[in-house]
Amino acid sequence: MRIITALVGTVLVACATGASPPVNRHEAPKLPAFVLEYAPIVALDEGEVLFPADIGKQLLNTIPKVNFTKVKGEPHSLTLNNLNELNKLGNTSVFLTAKDDITDIAREPSWVHGVKPNSRGETVGAVSCAIVLRTHPDNSTILDAFYFYFYAFNNGGHVAGIPEDFHIGDWEHSMVRFQNGVPTEIFLSQHSDSGEAFSYGALQKIGKRALIFAAFGGHANYATKGSHNIPVLEHLNLSAILEAVIPANFLQDKTSMGTLWDPVANAFAYNYTFDFNPHRSAEENNNWLTYFGQWGDEQYPLTDVRQFAILNIPALAYIMGGPNGPVFKHISLSSVCASPECDQTVIWIGEPPEDMLPTWEMHWTGDERDDESIDWFWKEFYADSDRSKMDENNATSIDQIFHAFANLRLLSSGHLSDQPLFMDMTGEEFSYYMTYSDYCRLVTDALAPFYDSPWWTRIWTVQEVILPPKAKFVFGPISVDMSCLLEAFAALACHMFEPCCSELFSRCDFRVRKCFRQLGSVLTNIKNMRASHGDGTNVELWETLTTFRARHATDNRDKVHGVLGLVNTWSGQPIIPNYRTATETIYCQAAISTAIGTQSLFPLHFPLQKHACPTLPSWMYRSGCSYFEAFWKCLCWDMILHMSETAGIAISARSKSIESYEAFANREAVLQLDKRFQTTEDTKWGQYSQSDYLVEQWINGLTLNTTFFVTDSGYLGLGPPETKIGDEVWCLFGGQMPFILRPVATTQEVILGQGKKQLHQVFGTCYVHGIMDGEIANNESIPAEILYLS
Repeated sequence: MRIITALVGTVLVACATGASPPVNRHEAPKLPAFVLEYAPIVALDEGEVLFPADIGKQLLNTIPKVNFTKVKGEPHSLTLNNLNELNKLGNTSVFLTAKDDITDIAREPSWVHGVKPNSRGETVGAVSCAIVLRTHPDNSTILDAFYFYFYAFNNGGHVAGIPEDFHIGDWEHSMVRFQNGVPTEIFLSQHSDSGEAFSYGALQKIGKRALIFAAFGGHANYATKGSHNIPVLEHLNLSAILEAVIPANFLQDKTSMGTLWDPVANAFAYNYTFDFNPHRSAEENNNWLTYFGQWGDEQYPLTDVRQFAILNIPALAYIMGGPNGPVFKHISLSSVCASPECDQTVIWIGEPPEDMLPTWEMHWTGDERDDESIDWFWKEFYADSDRSKMDENNATSIDQIFHAFANLRLLSSGHLSDQPLFMDMTGEEFSYYMTYSDYCRLVTDALAPFYDSPWWTRIWTVQEVILPPKAKFVFGPISVDMSCLLEAFAALACHMFEPCCSELFSRCDFRVRKCFRQLGSVLTNIKNMRASHGDGTNVELWETLTTFRARHATDNRDKVHGVLGLVNTWSGQPIIPNYRTATETIYCQAAISTAIGTQSLFPLHFPLQKHACPTLPSWMYRSGCSYFEAFWKCLCWDMILHMSETAGIAISARSKSIESYEAFANREAVLQLDKRFQTTEDTKWGQYSQSDYLVEQWINGLTLNTTFFVTDSGYLGLGPPETKIGDEVWCLFGGQMPFILRPVATTQEVILGQGKKQLHQVFGTCYVHGIMDGEIANNESIPAEILYLS
């Protein structure tokens, strides 16, 4: 028979007045004094609201369930004395499920907040700790004292403002290894099987007792205060791109010197006399320690309206399954570390002067305590026992870090306080966002400072990002290599158009789609240009001008000057920055240089609308609109999608601009005038199925905000919305599409001594059915003429 027997001692006497019913105890040796003398003290975080909770009261607020269904045959009154009877009804599949909806914050139950320790560190009326002792069978001089800490609720944290790893019930623990009654090593648990082990002398002390820091919300135990990376990514089996782009501080714990808790002031204590396998011991008749089920709700499936997961990864879900109990915490291991993930690095805390040593009293006095005196520490590895070398080693490491960053371009999107992603959400207004709409709002609010940062809109930014061999983008406390960021977004954007995601993406919140579109407009162009510079591809002036035309400059001449550093090949004479030259002159010089150097009319292949510079000719490109805006104005892609919460479908709405409406009206009028244009059935606008979502976007894009025309020769075409009766269609040498030109009423002498010439104003390219495959150029009966563009 494998038995866990209760120990009778002063700790058990202290818990007699607690809210939990005492467990059945057999006569056993009294609790060794050194187990209490060296019991760790826990510093809760300053912002903590989920305090230690009574172990027995958890049973009053939960119902045992298996597969989300209440078990049949459970004890009429479930207590710590009979909890292990649930093993017969499902063993490890039993979940102590909260009676209250833990996702309904408006009616959040008070019991999840536990009991805040008083000024003496006691959780009055609550037994929140269990001590389990194990003497090593092969060496009776070694005793491991496990101190298990219980919390009613675990607030896992937030990633990009999205809540993650919330669950009912939370077990954390520390273990002190004693040899002949002297503490030698200590283990601190950190979420499930993770943790760190130290020599006992390494940790800060209050008297003889080790001081450990419990993380905010998640309660993981650490040796120091501050921020601590959670190695959750190692267990997620992510793609190589995601692993590369997600930083190590993707998920962090935060610790500080808040309320101090003395766990052994109210605690149960037990002697672990034999090893046992809980998976084979469902019938053993012991107390609550031999309950093998879970201490919280079962993890909600992603189909549950209350559930969601970051990147759709179950291990990063909002609501996680409750934890198992102390018997699963590797009590029988011979090593100090509980698992291979355990970090066995030793941290040595230097001892401050004798008169500055912290005392028990000075740390129970609330706001008057001085925790700065215990903040000195140096890192030391097992291989180096000479502490005198540490200053030199640290200095070398710091030098290496600074030299490494000297070869990088650091890019920042703004001050930390301006970014909602890193705002303090731990106060009274803290809430859990449950609806899909709120989730989308969190995503967009978190990313808004990223893609709305003025840094993205600067013309000089492109050279800062593209020219350095390496670049790191800094977003608050997160830094990521720019090349990894660009590759990750490219892969994500491409995946959005796969059949599995296209429909869902088309129906998601409009703000999310806007976010990705704006990110795409800034990241994709930078990625392509960095790739061109990396592989030696020729980059010409006109490519850079059109790619980054939407970026702003205090001086409009920098629209050209700001990209000259990216150009690595010139068809003609290079342009030299000259701030004595007028803006109009520089723009014309760039356009003419491109046209002559490439023997093409590339400058005419863009929406040629009025510019802030009124003296610019009509053939000059408009530098004020984005590349994407230029694209949809050419293709008239001015459809707006938004989410219908009730119908659950994407709805289209035509642009409300005057030009778009007139273009649509002209199109409808033509359909009514000529029977050949009539459709066989009514067009159904607005609803998108998975199969026709992309197709309908292209159809709308090619037809809206254009003018349908018929030439005097009978050709059908689509032109810019400004097209009027009397305009002319021309095929120009060097152009890739026909152009809409309009004769100007006045004439002008273009070439000295050759008289005045008729001028034509350029409105843009057009589609003319029947001449798109070179029919005009191959028709020798059509003469070539010389045109003069205004």
